[in-house]
Amino acid sequence: SATEQKSSGRCWLFAALNMLRSSGFIEKHKLSKTFEFSQSYLFFWDKFERVNYFLNSFQTTKKEPLDGRLMQFLLKEPMGDGGQWQMFVNLVEKYGLVPKSVFPETKHSSFSTGLNLVLTKKLREYCRDIRTGKKINKSDMLREVYDILVRFLGKPPVSFTWEYYSRDNVYQRKPHLSPQSFYKDIVKVPLSDYV
Repeated sequence: SATEQKSSGRCWLFAALNMLRSSGFIEKHKLSKTFEFSQSYLFFWDKFERVNYFLNSFQTTKKEPLDGRLMQFLLKEPMGDGGQWQMFVNLVEKYGLVPKSVFPETKHSSFSTGLNLVLTKKLREYCRDIRTGKKINKSDMLREVYDILVRFLGKPPVSFTWEYYSRDNVYQRKPHLSPQSFYKDIVKVPLSDYV
């Protein structure tokens, strides 16, 4: 079945997750053709990792002129949605995967403009604080961003039980999963082997 990113720039996540589900996963588990992995789950962690990247960039470039090309590039649009294959691989290998039923879409994952505006504003504030020598704590900044992401997208699961009916109407239950164990033990696709 077709999947839809709606008004977001998550085509790279949708394409990669569709590749995973159509690479034998649906057939192996006798799932409905409508089964999807959670795009929102990886979207959450992608935003978190982008913020971490920009905080590190602001720290290492704090002596660069603010009106220079590098800083203008970093500050212009730090929170786009786009990505590519290696970003997907890195996210899955670090954070794992979950079914969409475990971490569904929200209004803000499907229409990401509002979330991106809030995160961009926060990043610019953090850049200002780093440059002015204000006492900063990166952990506090990341905690604040995590809380923002939870409000917009929901709290990502640490553990879950995957329950479903197979196509032949047999109830299946896989308890005590983490996103990492779901990826490593159930999905079992070594993404780093692919380009």
